[in-house]
Amino acid sequence: MRCSSACRGFLAAATVIGATFFSLSASAATFTPLPPTYDPSTGLVTLGVRITGQDASYFTRVLFFEYGNHLGTPAGGGPVGIDANGEAVVTLAHYPFGFHNITAVAHGGPPDYPQGATFTYDVEPPLNWLPAVLDRLLSD
Repeated sequence: MRCSSACRGFLAAATVIGATFFSLSASAATFTPLPPTYDPSTGLVTLGVRITGQDASYFTRVLFFEYGNHLGTPAGGGPVGIDANGEAVVTLAHYPFGFHNITAVAHGGPPDYPQGATFTYDVEPPLNWLPAVLDRLLSD
């Protein structure tokens, strides 16, 4: 079943908070957010989406947006390729911690109608230092 002209460009919303993830289906493609990662040694944050389903093979690239602004490289944001697993990721430098509403829009070969989904990502620094601090506080 193909997406009718009424649903082309359809953007749907789902929420991703912490480790709870919901996938979202638009037409015959399903968009599932990948967990955000933060690398403290480089300060880079990685966000991504996995696209699966009947129409997933049509898509060749994904654009990531936050509040209408392109994210990623080249400067100002550009399309990100989709790997063999159906995953597209964007790596962001100096990206602030907290909640972010990210829209991933996939484009591709015939028929080239974009499909996408919006997710709320919670980007948090790692808390691997917390057990040591708690142990010290509780031992006093």
